[in-house]
Amino acid sequence: MKRIGDAPFFEGFYFKQQSNEQTLALIVAHHAAKGKPEEATLQVLTETNSLVLPLPPLRVGAAGCVFCEAGVFGPAGLRLAVDCPQGSIAGTLLFSDLTPPYYDIMGPFALVPGMECRHSLRSLRHRVDGELIFNGKPYCFANAAGYTEGDRGRSFPSRYLWTQSLLGPELQDSVMLSVAMVPFLRAQMLGTIASVWTGGREYRLATYLGARVEQIESGYAKIVQGSDSLEVRLLEGEHRSLQAPVCGGMHRTVREGLCCTVLYRFIHHGHILLQGISKNASFEDEWGVG
Repeated sequence: MKRIGDAPFFEGFYFKQQSNEQTLALIVAHHAAKGKPEEATLQVLTETNSLVLPLPPLRVGAAGCVFCEAGVFGPAGLRLAVDCPQGSIAGTLLFSDLTPPYYDIMGPFALVPGMECRHSLRSLRHRVDGELIFNGKPYCFANAAGYTEGDRGRSFPSRYLWTQSLLGPELQDSVMLSVAMVPFLRAQMLGTIASVWTGGREYRLATYLGARVEQIESGYAKIVQGSDSLEVRLLEGEHRSLQAPVCGGMHRTVREGLCCTVLYRFIHHGHILLQGISKNASFEDEWGVG
């Protein structure tokens, strides 16, 4: 995303790595409030900690690669060497066997101008190999699983619930669900997007495909699309503070649990295709804030 004049903007990329032993998420972003200079940050989220590290200016290149003097982030992996008073992280991760969605998760809404926030799915599930050292602690991933998504616009939705997890004995399945109140045509719209990867294919539920939010409350959501349904329930989890954009400035604090215990149930044409409890689920619950 390229900034237009001095308008507020943000763009961020979320990289999650998950094995049976460790989970680590990285959020690299650049952002600017109206009339303010651009800033770049790296947020690191572990099972027990969250930390924001400043980055040199970012450049977004071809094929979704993000560059700065401290590292490279892209579809093929990432390389980091960040050492500052706030903390340090260094190492290399390689991604392979990427699983992009069949088409833009925003569907026709990707063409609507002036949307507050646009979500993107980059890889629903891929292989991760490599090691990162974060504040002296090694995070080693060998034939592990990863997930990548992104957001861009001006602000996060005022109220939303988002969750993502890799499931199954070999972490071969992936679920992402987002429900949000979004401004649309001078009104507020309750919208949802979801992607379920299981059995070697993607199943899509979304407002633009006729999905409706049957129930939503803090820690729980169920969406229905014809004879399909996706249900998520937060069972347990500790949440860590993250920075989120408001009119381009990272002035909002939201809370994400990286290793939450969450129940997922996906029904397709009346048959349960995916059901399980993940103990390494990501969960952001900002539904009760409004």
